[in-house]
Amino acid sequence: MPAPLRLEWLHPMVRYVDDERAIIDTHFAARPPVVQGPHDAVPSRYALDVEITLDGADGFHDEGGARLAVHNHRGQLRFEIVHPDRWYPAGMGPQPLYRLGLTVGDDRRGFDHLETDFGLTSVRRDHALGPDLPPCLLVNGRIWSVQNVLPLDAVHAAALLPAHGESVLFIRDHYGDENLYAAADRAGILIVQSVPLEPDARLRPAVARAVDRLGAHPSLAGWYVGHLGAATNAVTDTLKQRDLVHPVFKHFPLDDAA
Repeated sequence: MPAPLRLEWLHPMVRYVDDERAIIDTHFAARPPVVQGPHDAVPSRYALDVEITLDGADGFHDEGGARLAVHNHRGQLRFEIVHPDRWYPAGMGPQPLYRLGLTVGDDRRGFDHLETDFGLTSVRRDHALGPDLPPCLLVNGRIWSVQNVLPLDAVHAAALLPAHGESVLFIRDHYGDENLYAAADRAGILIVQSVPLEPDARLRPAVARAVDRLGAHPSLAGWYVGHLGAATNAVTDTLKQRDLVHPVFKHFPLDDAA
């Protein structure tokens, strides 16, 4: 008899958001059950009961359930939020976060529960100021004029001072820590994440894992790949396939987005 199922991680990915609705794909992974004997092999594809709860800062609550197919101990569930509360950088608007709860399992494998916070924002580039002027960032359809770019190297992360106003945090040579992104979510700080250099065999898998881990943070404004040389186009393709929401920058802050 396999050991009880355990959830390893939970990643809500915002696929689309505007003032009327938001579409979120919730990805999760269950720790493969421990097989107790040679006749207790766990199938790679099976069905589980899934219950999801959603709570907003303004008292909003919703919940639902389904029977969901799981392949290689991973599953995906899509849901929609009507009239979502949008997340804004500091000085532009509030920073509301949603709390997502997921319970997965069945009577045979047992049940497990995980929770995580996420926010809803849309960041894109546009020539809203005019065709002859440099492109600007649009946050939730409104112009966000970047006045400062604050580079953040790994050595500086532990001593980071608060940033505010019309600034973008630029994380270089490492993927930002989960606590840093969570703090930026609450403080209203936009982050551009540089893709760190890796050996070719590890570069794109590391990018895919980073998208899964960081893509739900509303503070993430996009990915920077301009330093990757010959790998730039391949990494850009990986990012665009994995992350349908955030822009990819080959030059930053404001010109020649991929």
